[in-house]
Amino acid sequence: MRDPRGVVAGTVELRRTDDGPRYKVTHRGTVIGWATSLRTATERLHRVIISEGVPGGGINGR
Repeated sequence: MRDPRGVVAGTVELRRTDDGPRYKVTHRGTVIGWATSLRTATERLHRVIISEGVPGGGINGR
């Protein structure tokens, strides 16, 4: 995923495990979590990217 400036801000990688597919979410080289659905993974990354540009560090100050 790219940030508003067009720079790669993070990635979502599919990993196959014995328990099923898992999505590894990284933001600027740091793993921020794992998800069991692509939708959840991309939402997490999107929230972090949006939060970077918000004073106070997050959406609605969170």
